[in-house]
Amino acid sequence: MEIIDLTDIEWRRLSEAGSSCGMLYKATLNIAGTIHFYKMSLMIGRKVVGHEAVNEVIISRLLDVLGLPHVEYNLLLAKVNIHGNIFNTFICESTDFRQDTGETLPFELYYNLVGTEKTPLEFAQFLGFQSFLNELFVIDFLIINRDRHGYNLEITRNSSGIKPVMLFDMGYSLIAPLRDDIRLIQAFDPLSDVVTNNFIGSESLYDNLKYVTKPVCVNPLTDKVKSKIFYKLGIAISKEHLNKIWKIITCRYRYLYDNGYICVKPDEHTAIFD
Repeated sequence: MEIIDLTDIEWRRLSEAGSSCGMLYKATLNIAGTIHFYKMSLMIGRKVVGHEAVNEVIISRLLDVLGLPHVEYNLLLAKVNIHGNIFNTFICESTDFRQDTGETLPFELYYNLVGTEKTPLEFAQFLGFQSFLNELFVIDFLIINRDRHGYNLEITRNSSGIKPVMLFDMGYSLIAPLRDDIRLIQAFDPLSDVVTNNFIGSESLYDNLKYVTKPVCVNPLTDKVKSKIFYKLGIAISKEHLNKIWKIITCRYRYLYDNGYICVKPDEHTAIFD
């Protein structure tokens, strides 16, 4: 993979919206009028120890396969400069996904500005976001997303009304907290109900499924798409990571399917896992 030199741009620990502090270094670059967002994996001291950037790419490809809306992420190998420490690392890239005219705000900020007595869940339902919530709770369960805080959700408002922005920033998911501990990775239960940071709903991904009012229609997930999802990622993450991630995705997909939270689109005839 070609190394892209990004040593001349500033890396800061800010959200993609530039509005809140976060764990990961991020940067932006205007290329021919298009804003590109770059994000590293977790860095402690002078060393990258996480795989969040790779997770973003895996999830982006997974949601492509399933036919669910999301921000698209690509994997890059880049030379970066973090406070004078120059090194090569894998990063993820997305382009400006705020295409609608009007004002874009983090959902939590808008919720606080309105000052409603409704809970964040009730407020989102009041705004007519139920279809979006169905996808949100299903996707976050599927990928074990641990960090859906109120600034990882955005809304766009203009003269036509208010609507949610596509889902983004899902790197702290799957087995991200386990880093490179192979023993913990191999022992991890794919159907675990981990504690999560959700602004809408509860800390339990299982509990949040009760707010799904209608099955989310998806394309079938089969062994045939595994190579598409993991294409060329073996250079960035270990075989043990990839094997466990696939097990997580398939087990949780099966749980969603068996319990009626997802359905296979009518025009698709490929069977899910036997």
